[in-house]
Amino acid sequence: MKIVFVSLFIVFLNGCVSTQNAQPDVAILWPEPDRLRFSGKGAGAGMMLMSSMGPSGIAIGIAIDEGIGKDIENSLFAKGYDFKQQFRQRLELTLTECQCAHDIQSVQVSRYGFKSFGSADFDDPIAVELVIVVNRKDGSNDTHRFPEDFSHEVKLLPLEQAKIDGEETTNALNHAIEKGVQHIFGESV
Repeated sequence: MKIVFVSLFIVFLNGCVSTQNAQPDVAILWPEPDRLRFSGKGAGAGMMLMSSMGPSGIAIGIAIDEGIGKDIENSLFAKGYDFKQQFRQRLELTLTECQCAHDIQSVQVSRYGFKSFGSADFDDPIAVELVIVVNRKDGSNDTHRFPEDFSHEVKLLPLEQAKIDGEETTNALNHAIEKGVQHIFGESV
């Protein structure tokens, strides 16, 4: 009888341990097309070019921003950075710690990249841009925008540095992921 009781007790303990450390079952949805974006002065230049070149002026402005986005993305690739992996790891860790995944159906990363950001002590400051939508099982959703909703947490870096220094760009993205996920799911984590 003692053997049966001890066996059941061990099975029960293993069950409790495995449910505490279980990975949250929350889908992560990515934007289409799935790539790093840059929003900068190219769009403004495109509007000015439109006055002299017509609609092709806007296309040139967009192409300028797309080219800058590719340069930043290449600096990240050179460092072996994987945004999806970093975001997934931070989200799973946070949801496991706060045990708040029970009412979340999915987390959608609608946009990720960089954008021009006001003035700073250097030329052409940029900041990470994240748009994260939390879809709940009851049908409601919350949209969170970084840096707009996180002005005190913004880490700026010079555009030219971001295009060539994958280390600083990686640090800025990881900082935004960490602060964004913590803000969304509570400061207690």
